[in-house]
Amino acid sequence: MAGLDIVLDTLFNNPALPVVPILGFSDNFNRADGALGYTSGENKPWTFSAYPGTDVQAVISGNRMSWTGTTQYTVAHVDAGAANGTLKATLAVVDSAAGMRIAARVTNATNMILVRPDNTAGAEKLTLVKMISGTQTTVATSGTLGSLTGSVIEVVLNGTSISVKRNGVQVISPQTVTELATNTKHGVFINTGSPSARMDDVSFVAL
Repeated sequence: MAGLDIVLDTLFNNPALPVVPILGFSDNFNRADGALGYTSGENKPWTFSAYPGTDVQAVISGNRMSWTGTTQYTVAHVDAGAANGTLKATLAVVDSAAGMRIAARVTNATNMILVRPDNTAGAEKLTLVKMISGTQTTVATSGTLGSLTGSVIEVVLNGTSISVKRNGVQVISPQTVTELATNTKHGVFINTGSPSARMDDVSFVAL
């Protein structure tokens, strides 16, 4: 008896099949210096929201996220396809100016959720901030944490509840933030006031 050939439906032979989006992203920046381009994990594009213009650009330098430019700030983000999940990043180099920050639920250059690392000696802390129409409002601040350089920061987003962990330990308890709850772009905020700051291993895992 001859064998049976079984043909499975795929997008290659049946374009009518629904496309299942890939949620989340990850990027280790282990590639040549220059433009961010696409994430190393899922090949998703990095996009940018700059203020007031496009002078500041996020780039790769020494296998970490860095930046070029002189004026104001930019936000580098990836559409994760989900608003709820865990945004994680390693603070490779932190300074007291707190110019490089983790950015969640980004709408544009003036609307997002931020975690600001302040590495001032003796007062090292993380601050959860909401930026709405360009106005930044402190939501909550951690206690003094010691040097933040090398810390792995997690921003846990679940509906209107947002909490923050450092190296797996919760340092900002769940806070209620009603704004921006459905936005799906996440990434890094970069201000020119922190020339030495660097970010590494940025990822988002959807709930």
